[in-house]
Amino acid sequence: MDAIPMLPLDCKYTRDIDFTNRIITVRKDISKNRQTETVDMPKQLHKYMTNVHRLHTYPADDYVFSKSGIPGTILLGKNNFRFRFDKIRELLGLSERYKLYSFKYTGGIKLVTSGASTWDVQKHFRYKSIDTTEKYIRRNIGQRSEKIREDFPDI
Repeated sequence: MDAIPMLPLDCKYTRDIDFTNRIITVRKDISKNRQTETVDMPKQLHKYMTNVHRLHTYPADDYVFSKSGIPGTILLGKNNFRFRFDKIRELLGLSERYKLYSFKYTGGIKLVTSGASTWDVQKHFRYKSIDTTEKYIRRNIGQRSEKIREDFPDI
């Protein structure tokens, strides 16, 4: 599955996922910016959640990420995913510069290079300003232009 720009703690309960409209609600009590917002769910993530994990069949009050490995009533600790990722990264022999957030950045880069607008990226990552979004794009992608690479006129 391709990287999806969403982190495990962005979505707490199964009720935060609207499987019909493919929307995920990031509630203000867990959001860094303290605002409740929604983001679109990519079709790959929707398919994975419904076909593989069948998350839509669990009670609305279940935690999406629970101790049992399936939605349940016991919430995982906030560092659980980082510890798991660190173990996997070590087993794969990857540099410590790779963090769990690296998947978010990979998803963002793929989003931009596939033609998503700056506005789409801003809304999906829930950035407050277009300036923040543009800084993110410059830092992670740089200045790229398909037009310049492919259609630069002969001199």
